[in-house]
Order: sequence, then structure tokens, then C-alpha cells
Amino acid sequence: MGLEVKRDASDWLRRRGARRRVSMVAHLVKEGGEPFRVLVRNLSYEGCEILSERALVVGQSVELEMPRAGRIKAQVRWVAGDRAGLSFLLGNSIHEERRARIGV
Repeated sequence: MGLEVKRDASDWLRRRGARRRVSMVAHLVKEGGEPFRVLVRNLSYEGCEILSERALVVGQSVELEMPRAGRIKAQVRWVAGDRAGLSFLLGNSIHEERRARIGV
């Protein structure tokens, strides 16, 4: 009875960094939208899991504003109900830039 999580195939191929369980209120900004509150959970240097009352779409570009960290550009990589996985866009590769630009 679990929710099906759809992930991009490249997410399975790359190694995920060490994650820390956290419970932190942050603000998410969709492109052209107003900030809204989310709860950040599993956090790593590469991304995080969030809980959101607002709908998110896989491939969507967002900005996450966390206390003491400022705004970080990210992309929604998976969605399952009110949970979503964000991949931080750190500008480390051409593949990352292309993926964010075309929304996949």
C-alpha cells in the first residue's frame, strides 16, 4: 500500500552522498511564485527530502531557503504524496545544467 515513487534512471546510477536526518523548517520558492513553508528531512550535500503541503512536479526548478544557508537552487527529482526529493543544482556538470534547463 506504499506510494509509488517515480525516479529518473540517472538517480539510480549515481552514488548518493551521506544523509543526515533533520527536521528543519525552510521556505521553497517555485519559479515566479511566493515562498511557502516546507519541512526539510534527510539532508546531504547533494539534496534533501522535503514535506510540502503544495503540489510539486518532477523536473520542476525551485529554490530552497534554509536558515543560515541562504537560497539554494534545486530540482524536484521525485514526488510521493506530500514528500519530494530535491537535488541541489551546484553547477558541477553540464549534464546537471541541461537537466535543469529542460526539466527532466
